[in-house]
Amino acid sequence: MGKTSLLESIKMVYRQDGFTGYYKGWMPNFMGSIFFRSIQFSTFESAMTHWETSDSMKQAIPGTGGIQWRVLCAGLLSGSARAIVESPFQYSKCRRQTGQSWEFAGAFKGFSNQYPRATFLMTSFFLQMDSWRRHTNMLKSKFGQFFCSGSAAMIAFWIVWPFDVLQIGRASCRERV
Repeated sequence: MGKTSLLESIKMVYRQDGFTGYYKGWMPNFMGSIFFRSIQFSTFESAMTHWETSDSMKQAIPGTGGIQWRVLCAGLLSGSARAIVESPFQYSKCRRQTGQSWEFAGAFKGFSNQYPRATFLMTSFFLQMDSWRRHTNMLKSKFGQFFCSGSAAMIAFWIVWPFDVLQIGRASCRERV
């Protein structure tokens, strides 16, 4: 099968499914994002608060410029929680977009790719935000908050993008990935 241009893809989707074809799979992703985005941040904050009184977790990891163990571990927990909650929604979205039926037994298909993606994403985001907080005063202004969180998210997504490609391929049950 040859490469399809963007315009050809747009026409093909419209021919097959009409205007609504462009929105296949949006509902699981929308509903899932409410849950997994909430849980990723609440898990991080809960862990950071829990370890606030732990001297060992507040120690800096050698050679990291002052990153505390609690930031690293809270980031990993945050990503783990996100992967567990996001995986069934991602599976449902991918199956819907590829015209396949959803089966409960497959809800965690692609989890082996989803887990490293989510943990790297959230951990790298929180490590970057922690560095911004400790090494600059950028987070004291609205523009600084926008810049720091935006750049941290962009870099984190750039790092994990290969896992995203692999996870979507696995969840949709396409043989090539």
